[in-house]
Amino acid sequence: MYSIDEVFNNCSTALKLTSELFRDEVAEYLSEHNITIERCSATNKVGTVELCIETNGRLNYYFTYNKSNGDYGVVRATQEAFAVLNDEEKV
Repeated sequence: MYSIDEVFNNCSTALKLTSELFRDEVAEYLSEHNITIERCSATNKVGTVELCIETNGRLNYYFTYNKSNGDYGVVRATQEAFAVLNDEEKV
């Protein structure tokens, strides 16, 4: 299990491209929903940064940050379902 601080340290390269507000919202969401973090990864894409929080359940949490306008969102989905979404559907 990871703490939110460990998530941000492990994924710091990609998450440096996001806002402090985004990082605060991710931490608050995970805390409010008592989400147990089993694994995490972050991907820096052309227009977005995607943070994947894997849990011990069937669904993962994907937090997406739009680098051009600062919008962000969360999607709870399987890896396969998230992969077929376009950037507009992720934020």
